[in-house]
Amino acid sequence: MDYHLDTIPVIDALKENDECLLCVIQQKTDKMYTESFLGGSVTSPETRVQVNEHGFCPYHFRKLYSQKNRLGLALLTHTYMRETVRQLQSRVKRLPMDSKRKFSLGKKTNEIQQFEDFCDWLENKHHDCMICKKVNEAMDRYIYTMLYLFRTSESFRHGIENSKGLCLQHLKRSVQIATEKFGAKGASQWLKCIMPVMYRSFERIDGELDWFEKKFDYRYREEPWGTAEDSLVRALQIMVSDKFE
Repeated sequence: MDYHLDTIPVIDALKENDECLLCVIQQKTDKMYTESFLGGSVTSPETRVQVNEHGFCPYHFRKLYSQKNRLGLALLTHTYMRETVRQLQSRVKRLPMDSKRKFSLGKKTNEIQQFEDFCDWLENKHHDCMICKKVNEAMDRYIYTMLYLFRTSESFRHGIENSKGLCLQHLKRSVQIATEKFGAKGASQWLKCIMPVMYRSFERIDGELDWFEKKFDYRYREEPWGTAEDSLVRALQIMVSDKFE
C-alpha cells in the first residue's frame, strides 16, 4: 500500500474498522481546525479577515465556546460582530424603506425582491462558517485520496471490501467526487464495490437494533447485550454522518 503524507490518514482510518472511515477522519480534522482557531492564530490578521468574512455556524460557535479560551473567542466574536453590523447597516440603507408601491398578492416586484435578498443574506450569515469551509475542503482531498487508493492499490481495495462502509453523507460525496474526477465509469466501479459493503452493514445493524429494542422488554433484561449496546449510536452515525457521544 502506498504510504505517504496524504494517504496515511486514510489508511489509518480504514484500520480503525469504524462504521464510516471518513467520519473518523472528519472528526479528527474538525477537532484540529476548531482548536487552531483559538490558538496562536487568534491574533493573526489573516485569521481575523477570514473570520470577519465567514464567521462560524452555530455548531462551531458552540464547539469554540467549549474550548474554554473565552478571551480568544471574545476577540474573534467582537471583530466579527463589528463587521456584521457594518454590513447590516449598509444593506438596510439600500432597502426601499419608503416604498409607496401598492402591494399586489402574487406579484413580485423589484422592491419585494430586495427584501427577499436581504433575508437570504441573513440566512447565509447564519450558516456560513470558516471551520466548515476548511473541513469540507480537507475532506474532499481525503475522499479523492480514498478513491485514488481504491483504484490503484489492491490491498486497499480489499480493505474497503472488508470494511463497514460509509455513512450516507460520505457515500454521497464520494460518488460526487468519483464522478467529477473519474467519470461515470469510475463512479460505477466505486459503487459496485462499496454498496455490497453498505448493504451488509445495514443488515448487521438492523439485527443489532432489533436486539437493542428487545432489551427494554423485561423478558430479555438479563440476556447479554452482545454487540447491540451501542447500535443506536452507530445507526445514527450512518444515517446523519455524526458521531453521537
